Amino acid sequence: MRDQDASDSDLSLAEFDRVWLSHELHDGLLQWVIGAKMQVECASCQKQGRTPPTTDQLQYLSTLLARAALEGRRLWLACVP
Repeated sequence: MRDQDASDSDLSLAEFDRVWLSHELHDGLLQWVIGAKMQVECASCQKQGRTPPTTDQLQYLSTLLARAALEGRRLWLACVP
């Protein structure tokens, strides 16, 4: 019976970790990546109109990607045993 309790506890902990990671990915990393994707799409539309992206737009895109990289590193470090 004790082995079953330990197994249930391990499963609960694994489920907790899975839920935590899914929330962190959704609320953190993916938000930055999707924001960067939208900025690239906006710049692409401007290019079709022959208007190059502005320096501010490119800087903002760079900031989004830097934040995504930091968030990815934070999540990775949280998962390393």
